[in-house]
Amino acid sequence: MPVKDYYHDLNLAQHALLHAVLHPVEELPADPVVGQVCTYQGLLRWWDGVAWRVAGGLGGLQGAFDASASELPSGAGVGDFWFVDVPGDVDGMLGEPLQSGDIIIAMDGAAHDDPENWIFIYAAKDQATETVYGVMRIASVEEVRAGEDHQKAVTPHGLAHMKADEYEALDEDENDRFLTPKGLRYVTATEQRKGIVRLATSEEVEEGESDDTAISPATLGEHVGAQPERQPITETPLPQIKLRSPDETVWIITISNAGVLQASEDLES
Repeated sequence: MPVKDYYHDLNLAQHALLHAVLHPVEELPADPVVGQVCTYQGLLRWWDGVAWRVAGGLGGLQGAFDASASELPSGAGVGDFWFVDVPGDVDGMLGEPLQSGDIIIAMDGAAHDDPENWIFIYAAKDQATETVYGVMRIASVEEVRAGEDHQKAVTPHGLAHMKADEYEALDEDENDRFLTPKGLRYVTATEQRKGIVRLATSEEVEEGESDDTAISPATLGEHVGAQPERQPITETPLPQIKLRSPDETVWIITISNAGVLQASEDLES
């Protein structure tokens, strides 16, 4: 079919262009004008003065994007998208860094210095690490207790099983449980075992009934009473020593020349 060239605008006066075929091209025209249309790679495209845009739907693939750059792509049209080939967070602009294989899509008003009107598809999720966002499996109770796996997440349920029960708190070989405030009561000191102990109050010492508390020197002094003035017996031998017990009984300690001590109650006190 012969091709005729027309070099003037054609005004159809709001009449339809019937049975028309838009120009199919194997390469996009090198010197287009604003509004020029064509079909390329099966998509209807038009030139907006800066770039070829895809009419309707998702825009065209614009190529690779280096996310370690300092800004997002410039001159992006609605629907234009890029695939990430170099990971990065666009100079700290993004809260979650992009990885190789992720996709960015421009929305209406997309700007190179503002991520607000961009869609980020994190399609390349891999195993999460301390520095890379990614997927992670939940650790089992046994794995939480083992404390060796660094690629699984601990849930509150798993963490709860780290608490020591009564038997584990008393097991000197148990080394993978933690004591809670409630668990501390399992390790109190008794006459049979070492452990933690509470200091007795003055009232408890006075009552003399508590068998799971300890008396401090300060509290003991309140109930023993004043002690007689001490003298070095090597310098001044004392024939007698008087001691006052907590019940106010006074005892006379007699020291013989042979160094034998004899105690008797002082009935005159």
